Amino acid sequence: MRLTLRTLLAYLDDTLEPAQARLIGQKIAESAQAQDVIKLIQQVTRRRRITTPPDGGPGGKLDANTLGEYLDNAISPEQAAEVEEICLASDTHLAEIAACHQILSLILGEPALVPPPATQRMYGLVKGPEAIPFRKPPASTARVDQEISEGRDVDDTLRLGIAPVTGKNRGNPWLLVLGGIGAACLLIVAVWQILRGREEGTPEPAGNNAVVQVEPKPPIIEEKKGAGDEKKQPHEENDKKEKKDDKKSDEVPLPEVKLPAVAIDVPWAPPSGAIKAAGKVASDPKDPGILVQYLADKSAWERIGPKDPNVVTGRPLISLPAAKSVIELESGLQLALVGSVFPELFYPIPLYESSVELHANDQLDLDLTLRRGRIRVLSPERQARVRVRYDNPTQPNQNDFFDITLTAPGTEVLVDRWSFPPNEKFFRNPKDPNRVGPVASTTCVVLSGSVHLRANDVTLPLSAPPGPALIFWSSVKGLDRPVDMKVLPDGLKSLPPLPPGIEPRDRAEALRARDDLQQQTLTKAVDVALAEALKSPNPGVRRLAVHGLGAVDDISGLLEQLEQETAPDLRLRAIEALRHWLASGRDHDYKLYDALKDKYRTIEAETIVTLLHGLNDKDLMNPDTYDLLISYLTHPQLPVRELAYWHLFQLVPAGQKIRYNAAGDAASRRQAQTAWRALIPPNQLPPMPMKK
Repeated sequence: MRLTLRTLLAYLDDTLEPAQARLIGQKIAESAQAQDVIKLIQQVTRRRRITTPPDGGPGGKLDANTLGEYLDNAISPEQAAEVEEICLASDTHLAEIAACHQILSLILGEPALVPPPATQRMYGLVKGPEAIPFRKPPASTARVDQEISEGRDVDDTLRLGIAPVTGKNRGNPWLLVLGGIGAACLLIVAVWQILRGREEGTPEPAGNNAVVQVEPKPPIIEEKKGAGDEKKQPHEENDKKEKKDDKKSDEVPLPEVKLPAVAIDVPWAPPSGAIKAAGKVASDPKDPGILVQYLADKSAWERIGPKDPNVVTGRPLISLPAAKSVIELESGLQLALVGSVFPELFYPIPLYESSVELHANDQLDLDLTLRRGRIRVLSPERQARVRVRYDNPTQPNQNDFFDITLTAPGTEVLVDRWSFPPNEKFFRNPKDPNRVGPVASTTCVVLSGSVHLRANDVTLPLSAPPGPALIFWSSVKGLDRPVDMKVLPDGLKSLPPLPPGIEPRDRAEALRARDDLQQQTLTKAVDVALAEALKSPNPGVRRLAVHGLGAVDDISGLLEQLEQETAPDLRLRAIEALRHWLASGRDHDYKLYDALKDKYRTIEAETIVTLLHGLNDKDLMNPDTYDLLISYLTHPQLPVRELAYWHLFQLVPAGQKIRYNAAGDAASRRQAQTAWRALIPPNQLPPMPMKK
């Protein structure tokens, strides 16, 4: 018999055979580690106010089936090792499994004593009223009340306390008939009032976000017949006698009225995958763009450069971080894909690369799907109709989109799309009913002119500041009300001013890194150029290359950077890029999970994905969350250590002075872990306000 956590629990609960107990006792006496584990089990089971493992987040509860199979010795050795590793790393998990083993030992070891009368009574419950031999059906209505009294023990349960319908409680049937006639009359009156209101032109009530569109009345035409003539409307009927006598003289032609543009009325349909010519990339030496497209036949990304600037529909397009790529569309519109330089310096939303896919559509001037990032659409010469589609990770079956009508020449709109990782644990089953997934947001801002924006069945007028210039959509709350803006914020400008404390040379280095990468991609493949940029001595170039890997969905490349032992800055940028990539798709969790399982054990892969998620309010107020993160500082795997420290550094400002290197030697990691435990003792929260 091997010395495992399960055999130690069986030894402590005295459920082993005498020979097995002697053998385990000898092994415990010879193993100092086993003695330490026994002391730890006794401490955690006796500790007062110890909590249970959290429902979600890092260190969530073990699956009940897995826990039961482990205690019943019906689990594979690999899964058993994973369960034991979790329990030995977390006091709450160890206390939970020890308590479960003790309870099962008491229940299964001592059979319950059931008194014979209780057994007979339980067996008697299966007989229904119809099985009672002396129970007879009622002979007449005069004996109904008596029989109801005799069977009250059954009937009262079925009626839930409602009085039985007897001769006294049946009610007058004429009252029911009169009540039905009265309700029908009220319904007829209500319908008549509604129809009357529609005939008189009363608009229907709209919802909170709906805009009621009323057809503009024709203008009032003033006839110059005389001083006593009154204003007439052409839709009013003239007197029949005057109409017969002088019909031609009273007819006045209506002047031509130019109505304002209305929202797009093109029905929604799935996007077209046809490959057609869409436009060409515009070159700007002062602000060079890096636009790449995905070729499915080559399974690779290819740069769209000056030699071949043609852009087609049906292929994913990405403008790499820090680059703005402008496309002159054949419809006459101008589409700019804006990649951001250090987005965290200017606004708290993660906008790095810009990813779209154009669709062929004969009814619209522009039809595209915005995956992530920022786009700007300009109509220089005429009105235009644009459809911007976007995914809903919270409700993936929804067809969400913005239909934007640019009402006049020179109108320009900006659309942002971003998302955040879910604040929940990782679910192995993607169809788990408790899974929420990432939270995505989309905004539309009118930079110049005015537009009509339609989202589903809601139509809203928007105009550039000052006025209702911004509309916000969330995958959780849906479409919000328009926001009035006096001026455009600095963050929407092409080159916003630097925040206080940021040196101009930081942005200059980022722009130089963009120019270097732009030159590299002109002569080399995109993946080769990014791989060489990762080896650059310039930190700005390395940072841009890591986010470029996330932009082109190179997950294996990001995992390699997360495992770098000699470059801590690459590990930090890999965490940012992985979190950004995970949030951009509902099922990206499972693509990363499959890639991790090729390198790590299942429980380690699940831990890494969970640590890449965010923490909800319940996790932040649970002391076990910090205890588990601190225990991960000495984890055998480097990505787990780096992610645990990343969370602690973000959440506990007081601990940022503790020196820690996830790739350092074991002694320095244990020293830092001791300092963190002194700062956040077990069963306590951080001493300073948490920064989420």
